[in-house]
Amino acid sequence: MFKKENRVPGQIKFNNARRYSTSLFTVKTKDNELKLNRFAIVVSKNIYKKSTARNKAKRLLRSVIEKIEMKKEEGKDILIIVKGDVLKAVKGDLAKHLNEVLSGGHTK
Repeated sequence: MFKKENRVPGQIKFNNARRYSTSLFTVKTKDNELKLNRFAIVVSKNIYKKSTARNKAKRLLRSVIEKIEMKKEEGKDILIIVKGDVLKAVKGDLAKHLNEVLSGGHTK
């Protein structure tokens, strides 16, 4: 679990956010007024029916984010919406896709 300071509060809206997409997830980013990045991960019941699978997907993405987050620019709110089967993906591929998306490689 992220520290409280690294979690996006529930009242933050991502309506006019920048959107990047891959086959596994969509990432929305928005500037914040802080000197740190805040994250939120959404896994829908349409992707995984069981809550244990949804929680496992969130834990997997959190671990990938913790490894690559140090290299990214700060001051962003980042929403990750899972839209593919991330549990079957290799952790290195997830890191590569997320790195590309956060650096602005894939745009949609």
